[in-house]
Amino acid sequence: MRRRLSLLALLALAAAGPAAAQPAPEARAHYGTGRAATTLLVRGTTDVELFAPLFQAFADANPEIAVAYEQWGSNALADAVAASCRAARPVP
Repeated sequence: MRRRLSLLALLALAAAGPAAAQPAPEARAHYGTGRAATTLLVRGTTDVELFAPLFQAFADANPEIAVAYEQWGSNALADAVAASCRAARPVP
């Protein structure tokens, strides 16, 4: 009887599957000053270091706009955007 209960418990856990992890960015960077009135959020799959000169130049030329860049894995970003579209809400 105990063996049967243990087997049933294992089967129930296997059927539940792994807990769904919340997608999250791999890296973040911020360009501009704390005095910027607006922050432009950019999400992408390109390494932060490659975009740094572009975003810094933009922030320097537009001090009223800061840039927040989030580097995501492609699957995680696609999953986050798809979930956001299904829920009709922005990606957190």
